[in-house]
Amino acid sequence: MYSEKLNISFPKTLYKYRYWENFEHKKMLTDNELFFTSPKKFNDPFDINIPFRFDKLSSEEFYNYLEKYFDNETDKILVNETDKIKIKEVISGTDLNKIEPFIHLLSEIQYNAVCDIFGIFSLASKRDNILMWSHYSNCHQGFCIGFDFSKLEGNIIAQQKRIGFKFSTVQMQYKENYPELILSNGNINLQNLLALLSIKSILWKYEEEFRIISTNKNDFSINVDSNIVSEIILGLRMPSNHKKEIINIASKKFPHAKIYQAKKSIDGFKLELELV
Repeated sequence: MYSEKLNISFPKTLYKYRYWENFEHKKMLTDNELFFTSPKKFNDPFDINIPFRFDKLSSEEFYNYLEKYFDNETDKILVNETDKIKIKEVISGTDLNKIEPFIHLLSEIQYNAVCDIFGIFSLASKRDNILMWSHYSNCHQGFCIGFDFSKLEGNIIAQQKRIGFKFSTVQMQYKENYPELILSNGNINLQNLLALLSIKSILWKYEEEFRIISTNKNDFSINVDSNIVSEIILGLRMPSNHKKEIINIASKKFPHAKIYQAKKSIDGFKLELELV
C-alpha cells in the first residue's frame, strides 16, 4: 500500500475563497459556519479517486487479498456487510483465474466508501492568488476569509466530543503521476487513506491547499468562534452593495479583523491589497 509521511507546517493564516451570492458561502460570515463536504462534490474527478491497482495482482494474490479484506478489522473503514455480500455474489461460481470482473466493482465500492466517510474543509495558503479568485470567488466578485489557524484548530478540537466527529489535517502534495496503489496484504488503514486524501495532480499546485478532514462523517457544518476570523478581503470586482453588507457584518461580528480591498497592480500581473 502506498504511504507517505505527512510532514505538515501550517501557515499562521489560511484562506477560504467564497462568493456572496451563494447562501451557503454567506453563512461563513453571518453564522460562523464551516461546512465539511463529501469528496464526491469536488470539481476534480481525480481527487481522492486514484485507482487501486488490483490488475497488478495475480489471481492468487487477489483472492488472498479478498479473504484478508473480509476479515481485517482495519478494513471496516472501507467496507460494510452489504458490500461484502455484493462482492461475494460476484465471486461465487466465477473462474478464479479471471479477476477482471471484480476490479471495477471493488474500486467503486472503496471510492464510494471513502466519500461516505470523509468530510473535507479546504483552505489555501495565499490571499492574492489570481486563479483562486477566478475559480472560487466568482471571477473576483466574491470575498476571501483569513482564518487564524491555531485558533481554528483549537476551536475544532474543543467541539469534537460534543459534535461526535474526529479530524485530521493534511497539506496537499502535487504529483505528475498516480502513486501506485498495490494492495497485496489487505491492509488499508487511516494513515494510508489520509495520504491518499492529500494527493492531487501537479496541475492544481497553484492552489497550495491545506485540508481539515473529518474522518468519520461528512456533509455537516460546525459553528466556530468569531475570533478565528482575522482578515476579510473584498474581491477586485465585488459589487458595492455586497461590500457594504460585508463591512457592516464585520464591524459587528469581527471588529478585530482587518478588511482589505483587492486591486490590480500597475507593476504586473498581481493583486495588491489595500486596507479599508
